[in-house]
Amino acid sequence: MPVTHATPIRPPSTALFPVLIELICTVAASKWTTLDTMLTCVVFSVFCRDATTHLPPPSRRLNTDENSNILIYAAGHAAEGFFKVQDSEFMSSMDVADTLMMMWEQRRYGKVVFLVDTCRALGMCLDIKAPNVICLTSSDATLESFSHHADPLLGLTFISRWSFESLQLLEHAKCRVKPNEKTALQTSWYDFNYGEERRSLPPPLSVPSHFDAVNSPGAIHQWKLEEFFCDRTREIVSVDVRYDLL
Repeated sequence: MPVTHATPIRPPSTALFPVLIELICTVAASKWTTLDTMLTCVVFSVFCRDATTHLPPPSRRLNTDENSNILIYAAGHAAEGFFKVQDSEFMSSMDVADTLMMMWEQRRYGKVVFLVDTCRALGMCLDIKAPNVICLTSSDATLESFSHHADPLLGLTFISRWSFESLQLLEHAKCRVKPNEKTALQTSWYDFNYGEERRSLPPPLSVPSHFDAVNSPGAIHQWKLEEFFCDRTREIVSVDVRYDLL
């Protein structure tokens, strides 16, 4: 399976753009793809096209299959059940649900983690019916998501509390660890969102929420971050050789 981007996988970050949608895919045989969508390119049709079809230019193709783990990160402005895009259109929770179901039917993924950083973020996940999808969000469906700090030079909010905390947790994380060593990448998504490490960060802290897989309750406790950020270890398969076939 070809790789369309040759940049290292990095933790998603919140930028100074109205909307940022990023897809990071780790796929079989230690191959991965990263797609960034920002500025005027952020429209729902582009996101849907990149996620569900084989028609985009080679640099915009996910090249995923049923063995792929996909991480989708979206940050911007929203209200309950919809996501604001470029002040001219909206991406609804049903749009997200339909896109994920289409990807599942096309065998475009094995697992999906959808990270939503916005106000009333959980509302973007409540209509999802596609299997093997979990959501981690910066706020509940009825609550606001607050910023962490602003840039005094630009006079703009720079990053949310939830994303800032997530980046703090991932700062020293690594894929290859020694025996009995554990970083954020070796934890479950549930512990990453609610664990002691996050709660011990300096306040004020975010009030995150989540949506578990519809077909596998408890997946958020079982799936680990390393499945989505780290290359998969190649398995050694024994082969029996026979010489008496003739």
